[in-house]
Amino acid sequence: MVKKKTNLGKMEGGYTPKNCFYYLKDNLIVKDEDLSHLPLIEEQNIVWINLSDPLPEEVKKIEEILNINILEPQEIEEIEMTSRFINKGYYWTLNFVFPLTANGEISATNVSFVVKGNVLITYKDRDLPLFKVMGQKVKNLSGELISGRSLFIMFCEVRVDLEADNIEAITKNVTSLVRTVNNRTLTNEEGLRGVAHLLELCLITRDALEDMEKGLYALLKTNHLNNEEKERVSKIISDIFSLMEHITFLITRLEYLQNTVIAFINLQLNDIIKIFTVVTVLFMPPTLIASIYGMNIHLPLANHEYGFWILLGIMIITIVLPLLYMIRKKII
Repeated sequence: MVKKKTNLGKMEGGYTPKNCFYYLKDNLIVKDEDLSHLPLIEEQNIVWINLSDPLPEEVKKIEEILNINILEPQEIEEIEMTSRFINKGYYWTLNFVFPLTANGEISATNVSFVVKGNVLITYKDRDLPLFKVMGQKVKNLSGELISGRSLFIMFCEVRVDLEADNIEAITKNVTSLVRTVNNRTLTNEEGLRGVAHLLELCLITRDALEDMEKGLYALLKTNHLNNEEKERVSKIISDIFSLMEHITFLITRLEYLQNTVIAFINLQLNDIIKIFTVVTVLFMPPTLIASIYGMNIHLPLANHEYGFWILLGIMIITIVLPLLYMIRKKII
């Protein structure tokens, strides 16, 4: 029997919803996994609404409660800067790209952040490590210090830390791959596959960081942040720039490694072609002699008692002399 969603945040068959929200209660932050309870909480007490692939009616209900517009998935995927940062005055939306690796496949997913007053709404279609980390951090925050803006900035700070860890792991993988390629412990095909995988991961990560940097720059130009928050965002942008420099270095290193593997392949092909060329050159003179004496005409030594052995000796000499010459000149 297929499980179907019924009311907001509920499923038949004991399904635990991914969607949840956090709100203030007695100056403590409480988590609720049933979005149907959201209308019962006053807006000023709502801290964070975390939507993970929600139903259309769930999104519509939240839009009615908060008087905002949450972008549809196809709108989030737009790459224009006008879609990345949307300023509506009393609330604003920022859409970020996140690199994603699952089952060896590299892709990217979009996450929408909507901030209205003290409320942060996140809208995604896949689970990401960042949200698991933030779920733990939010529970330990003081209700007096939390707001939608500060929570969004904390998201960015934690994301930068996680991306730094990911880039460090990529760096170790690149170093290991360089060592195995230079030691020739991998086949050329395995080497190229490894380089292509890491290169794609680096490119997607760099594009995602660049996307985040541009979005934060656009946010800085508005009056939504106070001076302290602007300083924190500026620090995040500086950290992003440093990470982009490092990942650009990794991309350059991987491109160099890719050229090295291709050079190894070309050397192998050259060796194979050299072998065929040498064999062709060595057997060309005896082939010519055999072709001439294969004609049905009278030729010298054709009727000689030892003609066969003489011609065979000449053929061997025409093979040995070029071979010795090539060895002396280090051609082979």
